[in-house]
Amino acid sequence: MKEFSKRRTDAVKGLRRYRFLFPPKNKYCLVGLKRHPDNWQLVVLTLCRIYNCFHSTKNKCCSRETSEGRKKFYMKFFKYAAKEFRIDPRQLKTEHVEAYFHHKITERLNRGVEPKVIAKRIDNELSHLKFFAWWISKPNCIPKFSKIMKAETFRLENCPMSNFRSSHTDTSALRKKVNDAFKINDYLGVQVMAMAYFGLRPAESVSLEHQESFCSEGGRPFIHVLKGSKGGKPRKS
Repeated sequence: MKEFSKRRTDAVKGLRRYRFLFPPKNKYCLVGLKRHPDNWQLVVLTLCRIYNCFHSTKNKCCSRETSEGRKKFYMKFFKYAAKEFRIDPRQLKTEHVEAYFHHKITERLNRGVEPKVIAKRIDNELSHLKFFAWWISKPNCIPKFSKIMKAETFRLENCPMSNFRSSHTDTSALRKKVNDAFKINDYLGVQVMAMAYFGLRPAESVSLEHQESFCSEGGRPFIHVLKGSKGGKPRKS
């Protein structure tokens, strides 16, 4: 029952199809509310009340836990930005984001946090900011993850994301798991093989249609994923 209690019951229109829900230009964001650093908290809370129920990539609403997590991050971020740069959240720029992450990376390294953990947190926080940038009609003001990492002299290969397991996988154990799956059932074996060797997500491997999904191009095999992918978009793996 706890899992279902976190789900929203109110209807929310799709995000991808309804971009007009966001202001067409930055100057139209919360018209009538004066742009001043002292109003940063009111601006963030107002924008969260309007848009924070949306999922950032899919045509559905997000969980209350996700909404609350995003809201807490926005309050921390813009408290720093208002103090350091004296800006209204609607005046957000790339240099403000870069300065914040420089500050947080330094702070986390001094606390002894591992670079891999820092990289993962930055990736999540950047995704929150990219969504916020749509709310203020400034989608291009958020720098890419790779730019943040390079600016902080991080080597990306030493800071893999949570879904990058190639450097942590025992290949012999992986082959054994695939073979064990084939002993149970051919269909299960194909699913496990697709996840192990092609990097498919569980939802993608379960939804595979064998006649349409397994292909080759230039002598190299690939899987054409039609269902279960993030955002619902077909992809090659």
